[in-house]
Amino acid sequence: PITAGGANQTWDYSALQFVDTGGALFLDVEGTPYQTTFPNANLTVHDVVKDEWTYFHTTTTGVYVSGIDSAGTNLVFNPEWLYMPVPFTYLDSRTSTARIQIDTNFMGTPARAVRTFKDDFNADGWGTLKVPGNTFTNTLRIDNKSMVYDTLYVDTFSIWLPIYTAVSQTHNFRWVRNNGPDAFLLEIRADSLGTTGTRSEYEIISVISV
Repeated sequence: PITAGGANQTWDYSALQFVDTGGALFLDVEGTPYQTTFPNANLTVHDVVKDEWTYFHTTTTGVYVSGIDSAGTNLVFNPEWLYMPVPFTYLDSRTSTARIQIDTNFMGTPARAVRTFKDDFNADGWGTLKVPGNTFTNTLRIDNKSMVYDTLYVDTFSIWLPIYTAVSQTHNFRWVRNNGPDAFLLEIRADSLGTTGTRSEYEIISVISV
């Protein structure tokens, strides 16, 4: 279960079950395969197993996803997708919108698939976080509620008409801190109500410094 936020909390997730391990390093985009596809990006992560490149754009307002290339298929965010707002502290909140568009065909007719993200970020708690093998003090919890709208349009006499729309909602709870070398500590993906976790990722060994 997802426990409450608030000031000076202790979140005990020391009993999380280990399933598998993985990870990646942030790389400079210079010389990477899709640098020109995502010109705003200044960092990238390569998932060798999936053959997937994720391109990030870091600014004074946050860490954004510029786009993803998965086995040669480009997904470009316009506007970019906010992953982590900065600066951010307890009781701060922020809203962001991102969009992906893919032009395709539907039953021989020009079609357009559009996915829109509306993200609400709320720093709803701070305190001590326990994960297997580690205890971190002075951590910040960020509740990211994400609404995703999937719409399929078809070109009807040069007018794009929506023929299908689906809406879904998820919550991602992230624990971070600003004194290193650890920065990202834990993420729990939860159901639409934000009450029950469905998947988690936590840090075992710190390999990055932010």
